[in-house]
Amino acid sequence: MFTSTDLQQIKQRGITEEEILQQVQNFKKGFPFIKLAGAATLDKGIKAFSASEIEDYCRVFDTQSGAKAILKFVPASGAATRMFKDLFEFEEKAQNQEIDSYPEVQKFITHLSDFAFYNDLKTAISEQGYKLAACLQANDYKTIIKVLLHAEGLSYGQLPKALIKFHRYADSERTAFEEHWVEGNGYARNNQGIVHLHFTVSEEHLNLVKEKMLQVKSFYEQIFKAVFYITFSIQKPSTDTIAVTENNELFRDKNEALVFRPGGHGALIQNLNEQDADLIFIKNIDNVVPDYLKPETIKYKKLLGGLLIKLQQKVFTYLQELENTISDSKLKEIENFIAFQLH
Repeated sequence: MFTSTDLQQIKQRGITEEEILQQVQNFKKGFPFIKLAGAATLDKGIKAFSASEIEDYCRVFDTQSGAKAILKFVPASGAATRMFKDLFEFEEKAQNQEIDSYPEVQKFITHLSDFAFYNDLKTAISEQGYKLAACLQANDYKTIIKVLLHAEGLSYGQLPKALIKFHRYADSERTAFEEHWVEGNGYARNNQGIVHLHFTVSEEHLNLVKEKMLQVKSFYEQIFKAVFYITFSIQKPSTDTIAVTENNELFRDKNEALVFRPGGHGALIQNLNEQDADLIFIKNIDNVVPDYLKPETIKYKKLLGGLLIKLQQKVFTYLQELENTISDSKLKEIENFIAFQLH
């Protein structure tokens, strides 16, 4: 099945021939549906907290987390391409006058001025010798979309989600990348004022994201009187999956090389495992809110952190007690803790 060139390509990715063969076999057999035991409810799997419990856990976090190593881990390897798939489709298949047949594109044009990147788009269109108002007046939507998506303009179709401007404020706009800095300062800051953030990025976007980091670092450190310690990692090629045709045969590019597809977020478990921290908060790159909603987000992150700290303390206490002879009632208490707190 494999040529010597194939085997070398597979080895360079850190994957074994046996793993590739297993992947192909999985495609041939298909993947069975997961059989769910039931829905997650307040009785099974979901825990609700009272106002006083929330306050208590947040207090635990505030008083005890500062001495711990805290990390915010952000999977940020996703490209923005899928965000603009309707615009790409319209650009490729439709005429300007057919916008009524593309409701998502029509909504995009109608609300254009609401986007955080609106001013950048206006400037980029002007640099191409057009005026945004004139394009809208003439129903020339393709020019607007072209400047937004492609390299001669903002190149949003090729950028990672991290570098898309998500939110607009009175005096500035922020990318998703920057919003994680602001949010991280709310709960990932230690007693020394250091905020540790780790972003997983694709190799092709690493330099762009690092450039952005250098542009904004001193600005946010000055605003928050903090030190932002930013690290990056790349999703490991060893977690990639072989691409196959609809007949489950090896798919090759124009140079006859094997084609691999990156795994989903689950593939980042190795990147996560390499981080060294006491508390790690995980949040996807596009899961960010503007400032007026951040207090709620930060409250529940602190709740989760406080809950984890108290659970850990309980676990350590029980482990110490189990080193000695203990009563049946204490054993029952530990058993209930394992069943109902650790599930």
